[in-house]
Amino acid sequence: MNISSIAKRCLVLVSVVMIVLIGVQSVSSHPDVPGTDISLSRDALSPTPTPCRPGDGWTWARGPSRPDVAASVRQALRQMGVDATVKARSYGEIDSCGTFSMFGIDFDITVRAETRMSETDRQELADRISPVLARLGQPSLGSARITFLPDNTVLTIRPPMSISASAAVNQVHELTVNASWHQIATADSPSGRYTHGFAYDSHRNVAVLFGGDSTGYSRLNDTWEFDGVHWTHVTPSQSPPGRANIDQALVYDSNRRRVVLFGGLGTGDYLSDTWEYDGTTWMQINTAVSPPRRDSHAMVFDSHRNVAVLFGGYSSSGSPHNDTWEYDGVWRQVSTSQVPDERYHHSMAYDERRGVVILFGGLDSSGSILGDTWEYDGSAWYEVAPTQSPPARHNHSMAYDGDRGIVVLFGGEDANGLLTDTWEYDGVTWRQIATAQTPSSRKEMPLIFDRQGNRILFFGGGYWDGGNLTTFSETWEYTATLSYQIFMPLIVRSYAPGESFNRKVYVIVYDPVLSNGQYLSDYLGWNDHSDLTQGTIDFFRQVTNNRLNYTIVYTTIITDGWPVKVDGFRYTEEEYLAVINGQSPPHTPDNVDYNAIVNSPELDICGKANRGEIDEVWIYNGPYFGFYESTLVGPGAYWYNSPPVPGPYDCNRLIPIMGPSPERNLDCAIHNFGHRAEATMTQVYGSWEQNRTAHNWERFALVKALSPDYYYSGCGNIHYPPNGTSDYDYSNPSTVLSNCDDFANYPNLGDPANTVKPVTCSAWSCDQIGYLAYWFGHLPSNIGCGSDAVASNWWKYFVDPALALDPAAPCQ
Repeated sequence: MNISSIAKRCLVLVSVVMIVLIGVQSVSSHPDVPGTDISLSRDALSPTPTPCRPGDGWTWARGPSRPDVAASVRQALRQMGVDATVKARSYGEIDSCGTFSMFGIDFDITVRAETRMSETDRQELADRISPVLARLGQPSLGSARITFLPDNTVLTIRPPMSISASAAVNQVHELTVNASWHQIATADSPSGRYTHGFAYDSHRNVAVLFGGDSTGYSRLNDTWEFDGVHWTHVTPSQSPPGRANIDQALVYDSNRRRVVLFGGLGTGDYLSDTWEYDGTTWMQINTAVSPPRRDSHAMVFDSHRNVAVLFGGYSSSGSPHNDTWEYDGVWRQVSTSQVPDERYHHSMAYDERRGVVILFGGLDSSGSILGDTWEYDGSAWYEVAPTQSPPARHNHSMAYDGDRGIVVLFGGEDANGLLTDTWEYDGVTWRQIATAQTPSSRKEMPLIFDRQGNRILFFGGGYWDGGNLTTFSETWEYTATLSYQIFMPLIVRSYAPGESFNRKVYVIVYDPVLSNGQYLSDYLGWNDHSDLTQGTIDFFRQVTNNRLNYTIVYTTIITDGWPVKVDGFRYTEEEYLAVINGQSPPHTPDNVDYNAIVNSPELDICGKANRGEIDEVWIYNGPYFGFYESTLVGPGAYWYNSPPVPGPYDCNRLIPIMGPSPERNLDCAIHNFGHRAEATMTQVYGSWEQNRTAHNWERFALVKALSPDYYYSGCGNIHYPPNGTSDYDYSNPSTVLSNCDDFANYPNLGDPANTVKPVTCSAWSCDQIGYLAYWFGHLPSNIGCGSDAVASNWWKYFVDPALALDPAAPCQ
């Protein structure tokens, strides 16, 4: 065995890896264990039958291919002008009876290009593809491996793995937003104006400004460009006629690389003309069909489907519209079963991360000010109900911050006058942002996102005071830095002095070095084990208020091959890559020989444990390596979401062995610990069933959807949040009554009739890592013992599995 204790270099979450070996396809199996096809029975995985426990004994596994999802993604990519082949495969967990529950989708995409693409072009295309996969790869995106032909360059897309990085895709809630508006000093600039058009040309990295109104009655038709530092007045050979009220009507078509303008208020009339600007000149586009004349409408560019989307506006007949149009060189009206009310002076932004258009506010046909939020996914409009929203307003502006994956709203006007507030929308809720500096009162100046500078920009704006119009010729930027923390409710806990838990961990990493000199994890684009380890440590520190502290005391990296199976089989490099590529079936039985690992003299696991040098072991592995999510070794070992490690061995104390995989992200690693906690508390109380509250563990883990005799939930279980109706239903927006918060008072629980509260997924950010923080954050952790002779701090049993054999021991 070739053992290296040298830490590997960090692997960036999205990396470009040159493929040396030919024919490697996407890794679509799941991490932790038996990387099995669902057609395999649990009996086939082990030489001795594993007890069948429905809904328990979970192991990560590969699921069936999903040609339906692959076809949807392929069609979406074709609409983007991308020629690609797509493979999609599900992954999830198998219980001990062989029942598969799908958690997400992995993708393998091959993009065919006539010539070699630059690194910048590959990354830009991947950035466009990623939101499509997030939108269509439901219930969640696992990872995507994109191979670019003809040169076989590979780029891996995966959701952010660490706690801090997860913020960009709503994996966690933001704790603090340090944001500010700053005026940019420029030597030259356009004249003061408002209601002008403003769009960002991401190909040339310049902002393009056109038209507007400088006096209240003028209709400007000048074109300016801003490179982030300097304004330049450009003089195209032809330009659209002057117009105003186009502050939401100028967009950049990144697919066809041109700015698109529609309509507006001309000199004495509403307009319905379409113009395009290619960076050199403006060209009028005559189409067979186009939207009717209007101004004060809103347009955005849908970069997933490569179409500009237009909604609403004020018509020449004196009333607002509520029609939806799409443009990709040709206008098409879109009919949907549900549609926002007629409106104008509203604003829209395109959420690239989620693949939806966001609409907020405006004025309706009666002049009433609106404060509703709508989303459009290309096929339907639907009204959303965020937990909080900006006050109703009109003449505001919004833009999508592509760096942070969030929509920013600024200003506008309500019934009391002009507004200067800043709000952000993450797809779950709106949040008002306190800024260190704020522009003075103004309206009708469009926001754009500067992709090169990673900032929101606007120019100008104006306001009326009596009969006088004031306009501005200022350029402003909005920047924000975020500090993140896993979201969990603020629960007041009482800890006994010194009642903290310090656990020593032995990290073992199976990461064979291939014949081309690469680590397997690098070759396949997996996460770095050290990032997962630090993320796990940080997670448990946060959810326990720094009371559970893991310390890594040993790290061993095994580089000379794959672990041995229970029947003595060991993969070679060629055999393993053939299995990963789907060219060969996996070896059966798949289970790793835990006994061989525990008894390895080089690893000396029992010796280290017996000497008190370690308290648990985390073994990083890959699909088809054959490891369980968690297992237990030592005298009196019990079901730990898997059968205990069989003897003989020399361990004289119980040692948890966790099985995280760098192929997956932090949420899946913490998920394993969740099943460990469930198994531990089931051992403490001797049983666990839904639709029953025979003891406090069943009260805590109660799920209404699984308990028809109950009208409320407790805190849920690892697969089912309190409002969940299926496995992994973490984003369910529905409301359920729950007494989970009452467990802060444990063991002095009140009558559920008096303690239940309505709960939705917004309590845990509507994703897995947020829910796991919510669940672990509610785990009882008070001093003393209850009347059931069980410690009121359940973390005692979690960190020391031996206590679950004698639950009353902490009370004596």
